[in-house]
Amino acid sequence: MEDMNYLDFDIHITRAQEGYRVRVTNSPAGQADASFSLPFSELEVENLILRVGRTRRGVRRLESSEMEAARSFGNGLFSAVFSNELRGRLRSSLNIARQNGAGLRFRLHLTDVPELADLPWEYLYDATLDEFLVLSTQTPLVRYLDLPLETETLTTALPVRILVMISSPSDYPELDVEKEFENLVNGLQDLIQSGLVKLERLPRATLTNLQRQLRKEDYHIFHFIGHGGFDSQAEDGVLLLVDEAGRGRPVSGRFLGTMLHDQKSMRLAVLNACEGARASRTDPFSGVAHSLVQKGIPAVIAMQFEITDEAAITLAHEFYGAIADGYPVDASLAEARKAVFAHNNDIEWGTPVLYMRSRDGRIFNLERQISQQSGFDPAAIPVLSSVSDAVSRQVPPAARIDPENVRIDQSQSQGGISSAHAHHSGSLPHPANHRHSPFPWVIGVGGLAAIIIATLIVLNIIDLSSLLDSGRRTTDASATEMAAAQAGLPATDTETPTETVAPSPTSTPDPLLQSSLTPGDLLVVVPPLNSTDTYTPEPTATEQPIFTPAIAQTPIGGGLGQIAFASERSGIPQIWLVDIDGANLTQVTNRQDGACQPAWSPDGSQLVFVSPCSKNQDRYENAALYLINADGSAERQLTEGIGGDYDPS
Repeated sequence: MEDMNYLDFDIHITRAQEGYRVRVTNSPAGQADASFSLPFSELEVENLILRVGRTRRGVRRLESSEMEAARSFGNGLFSAVFSNELRGRLRSSLNIARQNGAGLRFRLHLTDVPELADLPWEYLYDATLDEFLVLSTQTPLVRYLDLPLETETLTTALPVRILVMISSPSDYPELDVEKEFENLVNGLQDLIQSGLVKLERLPRATLTNLQRQLRKEDYHIFHFIGHGGFDSQAEDGVLLLVDEAGRGRPVSGRFLGTMLHDQKSMRLAVLNACEGARASRTDPFSGVAHSLVQKGIPAVIAMQFEITDEAAITLAHEFYGAIADGYPVDASLAEARKAVFAHNNDIEWGTPVLYMRSRDGRIFNLERQISQQSGFDPAAIPVLSSVSDAVSRQVPPAARIDPENVRIDQSQSQGGISSAHAHHSGSLPHPANHRHSPFPWVIGVGGLAAIIIATLIVLNIIDLSSLLDSGRRTTDASATEMAAAQAGLPATDTETPTETVAPSPTSTPDPLLQSSLTPGDLLVVVPPLNSTDTYTPEPTATEQPIFTPAIAQTPIGGGLGQIAFASERSGIPQIWLVDIDGANLTQVTNRQDGACQPAWSPDGSQLVFVSPCSKNQDRYENAALYLINADGSAERQLTEGIGGDYDPS
């Protein structure tokens, strides 16, 4: 699997006296800013949303009128935002990323302009490259929420555990709950039976059931299917759950986030509901997705339009498959978008919106234990009895699903869902029935013995030549005794020498090998078999020659013996480099808001510094830490600078 690594391209948009101000605050090619105005009116935006977001009754043909509308909108938005200097920074950043074998992640910061959050930014289109940005794993786009707390990658073993909640209140248009779950199970069938994904469904979509289930089990992903909406009076997004009587209960993102945020293993929420991505035009954290991220969920995927069943199934299969393969969440969604597009669906790939607060998109560090298990045939695993008969009939006998990986929790049901008792057609083989080969143990023990013997030889506890001579004498003696026995002669004892000698090399060790060693390295010299080198036997009492490896010179400063410092010689503090002899004065940074307090990375290849700073001072309010290569490339922000970060070391 290709390891997905990204450089960040951070886009901050704020209001200006006329229109908006866009700033590239962090990119491989540096910073830039410009003013822009939206190239279309609110009415044109509403017409576009109605056109591409209306309910679909089937997949689209390629190059549909909706596709043309999305391309035209995306090109206009791209041209307005990436004008002049910003476009140059973008092109340079793409080149730098490719040269480093990385992708370029677009992180869109809209916290200061919530009225722009309703725009379908996922259709950004670069006409020069003839590409929608989000249709490539090399250029994913995420809506990044600036929050003070960092998220950590969760290390966990497969399978990825998904808690599914399907809500269909009795007083709202009815959803076919069983069909919805059947679609999800069938869509993830191969991932389930291979042990990569495990589904578990709540019996009823109530907050009480959710709370109890989260208390009993740990889950990685919350997957909601149901109705959603936006309460214009409360200016907040809601999901429709059910109350104890089965009627609809609107639940805000803040409320749901309160229930989920104590689940430390929960890394992702997927909301398959209408308007799950919508938020207030005045409050950036009013939507369901925004609130869940604010409450501590590292990533949330929500739908900005309705989505067809076929597109939802394809999206879930490819997305969860890529997550199980170890892809970052934004790269996984890009894979899912491409899969929707490949199914002759030219517009719905833009429906999902990814909100993220994970800096690198890696919400999981999956320990791949499934692939190391002894081989078993997933086709022989029965369907769990608690899955409905309809689901059981849809799964062919040759592709039965692991009962441990699909489960409907009946412990909390109040009679709303009955359990179907199907007969198991087979069972997993018992581990005791598998015979394990003894050869790996033999090889392991033999290897350990070899290491111990080699160590004893180096420490002069065992003499190598004596050991070899002893073996040779034993062999010769055995051969003599055998020959004597065949000739009818008595065997004779062979006198053993009392003096033990050790080989001493007469040649000098390779200077290149010596210079590559560091203090503490153990140098073992073993005479090659059939070598032309000669070895002079010496008594063991004689001290063995000791080769002292040369100690490599430690560079002074960073790079090739350079000193980093801040200087106002260009008018505002910037980071400069100079050789220790005063030669090769080089400016590293060129930030409009200044750079101070440089410090070298441990390997001397990068610099960390503080910005903004307009003059030398002890404390820099609202400053953040930045990292940059010693050659001035790949600058990126390390901290958010809440309250001011300074004095790196």
